[in-house]
Amino acid sequence: KIVYIVVSNNVVIQSTGTNTWGVTPMCNCDLTTTNWVAIPAFTNTFAGGTNTTTFPRPDPICVLNQPAFFRIRQQFP
Repeated sequence: KIVYIVVSNNVVIQSTGTNTWGVTPMCNCDLTTTNWVAIPAFTNTFAGGTNTTTFPRPDPICVLNQPAFFRIRQQFP
């Protein structure tokens, strides 16, 4: 569950979870498709039940000024 998001030069998303799961941020530029793309460079930290995932804006994936939709994929390693 995403509980916080901020977009500036970087995107910071906080989500609930556990430190035993793998976390992968993904984006989609067109929700009429199911083409979710993994963000190639990101950091993730876990503290107090919250994952904080930080990555650059997806402008190379979604054309500048095109909407970008985010999700955090969590799975067991």
